[in-house]
Amino acid sequence: MSEPKQIEIDINPQLLEGMLLRLENTKWPPTIGEDSWDYGVPKQWMQDMVNYWTTEWKWENVAAQINEWKHFSVTIDQVPIHYLTHQVKDRTQSLSLNPRVAVDILGFQRCDGPLSDPEKYGGDPMDSFDVFVPSLPGFIFSSPLTKAGVDVREIAKLWNTLMTEVLGTRNFVLMEEIGELW
Repeated sequence: MSEPKQIEIDINPQLLEGMLLRLENTKWPPTIGEDSWDYGVPKQWMQDMVNYWTTEWKWENVAAQINEWKHFSVTIDQVPIHYLTHQVKDRTQSLSLNPRVAVDILGFQRCDGPLSDPEKYGGDPMDSFDVFVPSLPGFIFSSPLTKAGVDVREIAKLWNTLMTEVLGTRNFVLMEEIGELW
C-alpha cells in the first residue's frame, strides 16, 4: 500500500483543445425514424450538447469546482484509488459517501456543507462529519486498473482498508447504493 498523495486535478490544455476540435468536426449520421429518445439519444439533443461544450462550457470553471475539495490518490492492493475529502478539525465521526456510478463523485459536493459544517446550515456543530468520497476503481482518477476481479466485494474491502488503515478512522459510516452492481 502506498502513502496517500495530495493531488490537484489539472487536465493538459492541448488534450482539451483536441477534444473540443474533434467535437466541432463531428460527422453526424442521418436521423433514423423520428428524432426522439425512443431510438437512442436524439441527434438534435446531442448537437445542442456539443454546441454547448464547444461554445459555452469552460474547463476552468469545472476545475475550480472540482478543486474546492482536497484530492488524494493512494494504491491499495495494486488498485489505484482517488478520493475527495473534507475533514473537520477535532472530529471523530467519519462518513464515506460512495458513488453508485462513476460520475457521481461531484454530486456529493452539494451535501458536503451540511454534513461537514451543519452549524452554517442551522444545525448542531456536534453533528459534523469528516467526509470522504472515493472514486470507483477504474473510473475518474482511480485508473487505470492493473488487475482483474475488482468487483463489489473487492471494492468493499478496498473501502474498509482506505477508511481504517489509510485514513486511520475507527468509526465511520459507509453510504452506498450497490443494487445494480449485484
